[in-house]
Amino acid sequence: MIKLHQLADSSVNFVVRAWTAKERYWDVYWDLTRAVKLRFDQEGITIPFPQRELHVNVGKGGGGSVTVGDTQRKT
Repeated sequence: MIKLHQLADSSVNFVVRAWTAKERYWDVYWDLTRAVKLRFDQEGITIPFPQRELHVNVGKGGGGSVTVGDTQRKT
């Protein structure tokens, strides 16, 4: 079973559930994870990571502001 779990800031998260015998759980878990990663690579699908932009503005007197994301702070 594959279900959409969450539309996050930097990702689309899915839940994948596979049914198997209890004694094969970890083998199936790792094989499935590896198969998904290899298929993503084949299809050119990359896994995003969070990124943050940092803008530093320095005034003549040494003061200024720093903007992180949408928040501006005076320095």
